[in-house]
Amino acid sequence: MFRYAMYLLILVLMYSVRHVFALHPMSLFPVLAGVAAVLLMPRAKEAAKSFRRGGVILGYLFGFFTAAGNYTNYLSYNFPVFILRVLLYTAGLGTGFAVLLTVLFSAMDRSRMREGLGVRPFRSVFLSSFVGFLLFWSPFFLIHYPGIFTDDSLWQLQQALGDAALSNHHPVAHTLLLRLLCKAGDLLFPGDLTKTVAMMSVFQMIFLSACWSFGIAKLYRMRFRPVFTVGTFVFFAIAPYNIVFSYTNIKDSWFAGSFFVFTVLLLELFLDSSDEACRTVSDRVLMLLSAAGIGLFRSNGFYVLLAMLLVLLYPLWKRKSFLVLIAVAVLFCFLILGPVYRALEVTPVDTVEYLSVPLQQIGRIYADGGTVETDDEVLIAKVVNPALIASTYYPRISDNMKNLIRSAGDQTAISNEPGAFLSMWLRLLSKNPVSCLAAYADLTSGFWYPESYGIPYVDNMVDNPYKLKTKCLLPSSIAELSYLWTHSNNQRSDLGVLFSCGYYVWFVLILFTYCWAKRSKLALTILPSVLLWGTLLLTTPVYGDLRYLYALAVCVPLYIAAAVRAGKKN
Repeated sequence: MFRYAMYLLILVLMYSVRHVFALHPMSLFPVLAGVAAVLLMPRAKEAAKSFRRGGVILGYLFGFFTAAGNYTNYLSYNFPVFILRVLLYTAGLGTGFAVLLTVLFSAMDRSRMREGLGVRPFRSVFLSSFVGFLLFWSPFFLIHYPGIFTDDSLWQLQQALGDAALSNHHPVAHTLLLRLLCKAGDLLFPGDLTKTVAMMSVFQMIFLSACWSFGIAKLYRMRFRPVFTVGTFVFFAIAPYNIVFSYTNIKDSWFAGSFFVFTVLLLELFLDSSDEACRTVSDRVLMLLSAAGIGLFRSNGFYVLLAMLLVLLYPLWKRKSFLVLIAVAVLFCFLILGPVYRALEVTPVDTVEYLSVPLQQIGRIYADGGTVETDDEVLIAKVVNPALIASTYYPRISDNMKNLIRSAGDQTAISNEPGAFLSMWLRLLSKNPVSCLAAYADLTSGFWYPESYGIPYVDNMVDNPYKLKTKCLLPSSIAELSYLWTHSNNQRSDLGVLFSCGYYVWFVLILFTYCWAKRSKLALTILPSVLLWGTLLLTTPVYGDLRYLYALAVCVPLYIAAAVRAGKKN
């Protein structure tokens, strides 16, 4: 009975692949996918029960992501048929993914990475990596001297210089750090803002180099093979986004560095159950500081940190000193984000900043000519003129809708009547389900559906009132070669996978599920990234920008290390 049920699901898989990807009926791809599933089915049935369970759960999740990511192929159907097709294709594709993932987990369990031998020095590995990163990144920095400020970070620079009021729209902790560097630059280079900005860029490069080197040295001391640690160094040194984000002054780099250091210490903590792990004062101070950095350098970071504390309560209950460190970091962030920012008269984040998903769904309803009852339209009119919504809506970014309300609306109406607007949004969801689901998919699918993605890098200093301009200090021929590499994702679509949040999320979920299937506490090392990803699914303002999951991307070598060690414990 089981065999015939699986054959039926394989037929559904073939049918789903053809329709989801709008393939020609004679295409061999569905046939090959079905044949692969048939051939691997016996091996999947022989796998351990935990691997089969993990493969099924994750496989059907991936099947749903794939079906939903290609929703435009069956958008013309009414809602019941639309949902039926999504579920049908999820079943078919999920079967194929489940078989492949189960076999993959079994193969991962059979593979082994031998541990290195002998005493592992920390300082020499750290210093050599630290210097190596700075030497490799320096030419790219000199090509973009004195560094790059985006539109967002330019606003922070204006706040740092006192030309704009402090606002928590972007993390004030990062803005205050820029202010401190501005004051230091003014002492060292009076009246020369260009050199001050260059100093900021170099300081950020030093910070990131120290973070990545700390992780590499820790991996080496945890007895991972030199080939793995060298590969990790190469990843941080030459990956185009690691290069560009090193001299681009953005909060995301500081958040990612803090997140990475915390994950390194968490990995060491779960790898070594003895009191030897994180035993030094410096390690404990770094855990406290990195946890605080997570909470302060991104607006969703505090919620990630709080969730981590709650999740780690039981696993670390016998090692309460580390729980205390994380709890102290949570309390510190709470005090900074609350009383301290109020004392500094920091402008809080406005209401619409957290409403990206509902605003996009309402915009899509108007763009599609959906159903909006008179009472609901009256409520919407209190916030913004409904006639402006359809022309303002853009599927991939919510800033258009938010800025419309900020410039030509009244968002205080939402904060004055939150219950009324929540009820209105739920009514719109029930009356326009396809438009609302489409709006959500268009805004968030970059974070859960893999596809080649090209990052529109800011190559030059944005226009600014300080007359700061990017100047190349190296020959143009070297600059052209640099451009070819840092923009390789835009030159070749196959390299765009290196910049796809969806690919990184799938890869991390595979490693997380494998560790979970092995019943290893090392899965908790990966959990912070899963929590970070979850916050983006609720509040992301933009489709698939790697900046928002940069912290997850840089932790991938650590998650591979966790999976390798989880596989050793059979």
